[in-house]
Amino acid sequence: MIKGCKICGISDLNTLNFLINHTYPPKFIGFICNYPKSSRYVGYENLENLLNINPKKSCYVAVLVKPSIEILEKIKNFPFDYYQL
Repeated sequence: MIKGCKICGISDLNTLNFLINHTYPPKFIGFICNYPKSSRYVGYENLENLLNINPKKSCYVAVLVKPSIEILEKIKNFPFDYYQL
C-alpha cells in the first residue's frame, strides 16, 4: 500500500505551486540544497524564496550530498521538516 510520495528536485515557483495546490499533493517535496552539479540544484537565495511558500499538506525536505557544517548552518533556520542525507 502506498502511503504517499516524494517529488524531489523542485527548483522553480511554478512547479512548487502546482504540486502544493494539486488535488493529491505529494507527502514530501525535496530541494537539492548543496550539489551545484545537479541540474535541479537550488541556490541559497532561490531556496529562501521557494520555502516562503506555505507547503499546506506537504512536508519540505532538504536533500543534501555530504553536507558541510557551513551549509547546515546556512539552512538551519529554513522551514525544512526533514533532511535527506
